[in-house]
Amino acid sequence: MHEMAMAQEIINIVNTILSDHPGKTVTKVCVQIGEMAAVVPDS
Repeated sequence: MHEMAMAQEIINIVNTILSDHPGKTVTKVCVQIGEMAAVVPDS
């Protein structure tokens, strides 16, 4: 999966979860990517 598509999907997941918690905000999202994920770290 392209890095931009992965980032967009993370945003979609966070927004879906956030919709169940009105009035709350997200200040930080931590993501751990394994070595075999074929993600270029500098992308």
